[in-house]
Amino acid sequence: MQDPAFKRHDVVLGVRAERIGIVMDNVGPCYQLRPPAGGPEWEAEPQHIEPAPAEVQMSARVAEANRDSGLRGERW
Repeated sequence: MQDPAFKRHDVVLGVRAERIGIVMDNVGPCYQLRPPAGGPEWEAEPQHIEPAPAEVQMSARVAEANRDSGLRGERW
């Protein structure tokens, strides 16, 4: 069995959807992606996603942390 090119929690660019997503899983040839700040998942084929640049990955991780903390941009 071949390892998937992207692993769970990788931040990727969905080229066709023009969206940033976090890899949640892969089933068959497709990946299930979720927006960093939450929202509905979508599927993408491997040829339609690519690794996100470092600055996009960092921004996505901050959005994910904010979502998990419940802050969502609120000030202290």
